[in-house]
Amino acid sequence: MNTVIVIAIVAIILIVVLISKSSKKDKPTVVVESKEKPEPSDIEPQASNSDESDIDYLNSFVVIDTETTGLSEGYQIIEIAVVDMNENILLSERIKPSIAIERSATKVHGIAESELSNVESFSSITEKLLLAIQGRRIAGYNLPYDTEAIYNSAIASDANIKLDNEALCVMQYANTTFKLTKSMKLTELCEAFSISTSNAHSASSDALMTVKLMKQLFEIENTFNGNYLPEFEEINPLNLSLCQDGDSLTEWTASDGRVMLFSPSSVGGSGRVAHLSETTKSMVTEIYKGDGAVEYIVNYESTIPTIEIKTYSEEEVENIENENQQQYIDSLRAELPVAGVVPKKGSLRLTLKNNILLEPYITQHFDINEQLFIQHQSLDSFLSGSLLLDFYDESGKLVAQQHLSKPWKRVAGIITSGYKATVQIVNATEKNNTKVDVIFDNA
Repeated sequence: MNTVIVIAIVAIILIVVLISKSSKKDKPTVVVESKEKPEPSDIEPQASNSDESDIDYLNSFVVIDTETTGLSEGYQIIEIAVVDMNENILLSERIKPSIAIERSATKVHGIAESELSNVESFSSITEKLLLAIQGRRIAGYNLPYDTEAIYNSAIASDANIKLDNEALCVMQYANTTFKLTKSMKLTELCEAFSISTSNAHSASSDALMTVKLMKQLFEIENTFNGNYLPEFEEINPLNLSLCQDGDSLTEWTASDGRVMLFSPSSVGGSGRVAHLSETTKSMVTEIYKGDGAVEYIVNYESTIPTIEIKTYSEEEVENIENENQQQYIDSLRAELPVAGVVPKKGSLRLTLKNNILLEPYITQHFDINEQLFIQHQSLDSFLSGSLLLDFYDESGKLVAQQHLSKPWKRVAGIITSGYKATVQIVNATEKNNTKVDVIFDNA
């Protein structure tokens, strides 16, 4: 029996960014002819050709995507697609593997072995595959996974295949663009750029998604000269895309010293947008040492969102705080008289929440039916004070203060319109979430 020499996948160049450019007439290649699978270290970067335009370079690619039998060693192709940058499907075939499809794989792509009973092995589509990629650069999301699937399938079906194309891993391209140490899913990146993911995990749909993602990454690279948001790392484009123009991002410092930015809608640690780079972190630290402030504003001047860093000196911070305080006072002056309507039954059932507890309630709970008291104040007197509702005990000692959430603004409105109040504890199980009856009486 003649030995079938399987020439394995070659020239899988994990190009970090799309800058390697070569002409069709004189395209340098890397050819590895071996029965053994080539290691990444065997593959050297190829020369670029500055005569090729950016658009010609981009259009020289075709995208390969595969669905496979699973993740176990020797996994094989069960579906393969090749799509060009004009979104034309050049190849879309199902393939019968020589090994079983793992159950976990079927859960992802939905292809069962029974659906492949009448399809051919990989060797039957080899010529079509080579024709689809002939003279083209190849790309794919996690391309090494797809090329290894081709290699495994070729071995299993005694197919002769030789690939010497320049290659780009789009996953690595995205990692470089957004300075990610952990790769994002293809679907997550597509959602960040409003690319439909409705038919994800079919080879042709994933290849089309990857084509559209490549175009977006290419636009970002060209727009920002290969340095998108240089002040930041670990950029999550999906969470950034969910922010609105003008949103202010929240800064948070982790126990290990990393400084992260979160979207305004973040809940429970989700919504991380980016990390500050070490250089930016050092800059921000110096500003804080001088009692200044920093603000991170989402900017949509173009279709690609950016983050603007605004810095403020100590004097500017004081001026902004004074302006904000005055605006708040002015709003209360307008709101409280309108809000201060005494209920017909003479009381309100409210919750002590977002409050400031003083002695003795720093260390002890309220007692059920315990009474605290809010004194009458004129509107001017209230607005010139702490802008908090003060709670006193029977001896006249200040024991707690309540911030003005909407329900408590009504209380403040009533108190500043000629009333005083008794606050009776209803449920004392939680100091910061205590039910109370606020009973009003003429001052």
